[in-house]
Amino acid sequence: MKPISLRNIPPEVDRTIQAKAHEKKISVKRAIIELLEECVGPVKKRRKTVHDDLDELVGGWSAREAKAFRQVVGIARQIDKELWR
Repeated sequence: MKPISLRNIPPEVDRTIQAKAHEKKISVKRAIIELLEECVGPVKKRRKTVHDDLDELVGGWSAREAKAFRQVVGIARQIDKELWR
């Protein structure tokens, strides 16, 4: 969400916000958010989406297949010193 700037907050509102922040030992920002939530209600938090479409591939290699893969990609891990001159 974009930042919101509030100007010309009435002194009594400012005192209420400051008092709430001090009383609960929270930041003024957190106090304002809590006061807004009290007025409009808390926003429902979305559940984190869990993807399982690749689960069957995880851990699907046999030891022999994993060894063969490491051998093939091992060539790519070698540094060709001639290229760096």
